Amino acid sequence: MPQISIIIPTINRYADLKNTIADLNKQSVTDFEIIIIDQTDIEIAETITGKNIVYLHKTFKSASKARNVGLLEAKSPIVLFLDDDVIIENIYFLKAHLDQPKKILFRNFQIK
Repeated sequence: MPQISIIIPTINRYADLKNTIADLNKQSVTDFEIIIIDQTDIEIAETITGKNIVYLHKTFKSASKARNVGLLEAKSPIVLFLDDDVIIENIYFLKAHLDQPKKILFRNFQIK
């Protein structure tokens, strides 16, 4: 199971999407999956490939619905939703997201 599932809905923005995927592949954390929900009229699965990429082509046009579809496909209990045009310059971007739930879950937590 991957440490984190990254869900990216997209419509007609393949150049931006490829840049975002390239930035994700430069991360210090390498145990992740990228779930792409492509809502473009023409399926282009052959141009979006990678060992950690799940490509889903859907005909509806709804970013919210696409995120929900991605959530159903996610293998990790930690999920990150990204837009298809995100530029990630910090190689510790995913690590920060993985560390954050620990801080949220265990800081000032009391059982009464």
